[in-house]
Amino acid sequence: MTSVGESHSEVEQSMIPPPSLLPPQGCWGEVQSDREQGMWARRNVFLLVQCGVWTSFLQLLHLEIDSPSNVGSAEGQRKLAVSASLADSADLRVILSVMYTIVETLRVPCDEDNEAQTQTRCVGVFAY
Repeated sequence: MTSVGESHSEVEQSMIPPPSLLPPQGCWGEVQSDREQGMWARRNVFLLVQCGVWTSFLQLLHLEIDSPSNVGSAEGQRKLAVSASLADSADLRVILSVMYTIVETLRVPCDEDNEAQTQTRCVGVFAY
């Protein structure tokens, strides 16, 4: 997942983000309760941040905004001049969803956070 930003193939880049929603948001089918799902989702977000996934998703966001399919035509340049629209790109929606989940998880403290998680929350994604 972290090598996505290094990939130059548009097909490869567009195939990677959707499965990446599962770790940060959790998978309800594999847990017994909402509380357990939240615990695993939180744990997964911290692991993703420590593995540098934030940087990869930031690179993907830049690639999606600067994508040749968005700026190659006159219509694409006009869209870019207005703004990148969430309605125009499923990949953009997935990327922003994962980034939002990471930000919200780091923003909200939890009584069950261990020392490493508390430190990650204080330092944020920029340390990784």
